[in-house]
Amino acid sequence: MSPLACPDCERGIERDEIRARTVPRPDGIRTTYRCPFCRGNFDTVAELL
Repeated sequence: MSPLACPDCERGIERDEIRARTVPRPDGIRTTYRCPFCRGNFDTVAELL
């Protein structure tokens, strides 16, 4: 598989390198993802495909 491109630093990120963070909220749960290189946050991995 080809790496995903970070929207902030545009470096290639392998899927197993992406950091996921899930936070419980009163209206449900929210998962965000983080680039391990620049620490930029993005909401979905699908937007990087």
